[in-house]
Amino acid sequence: MVPRLELFPFRYRDERTGKWVRARYVAELHEIKARYADFEIIGPAEIREVDPRERSFSPHRRELRSEVSNVGAVLEIAGSKPARRFVVAGVAT
Repeated sequence: MVPRLELFPFRYRDERTGKWVRARYVAELHEIKARYADFEIIGPAEIREVDPRERSFSPHRRELRSEVSNVGAVLEIAGSKPARRFVVAGVAT
């Protein structure tokens, strides 16, 4: 079973002004309770699946990194009279 995070949008009452302020971030319920005495959940939970094998967030998936590193990948851009070739991974054609 993959662990998951339930992150809630919320608003809290500002201690100085007494006005309600919409938070600029989403957080888990226990974190909101620990930080704010007076708060309201203002929307449904955003559920995120957590991959325990990943150490930190990376915008590049592992599958893409291995495909890009394959030797011999060459891109051809059509549209010009002779097709221009670009070298990828250090292999010239």
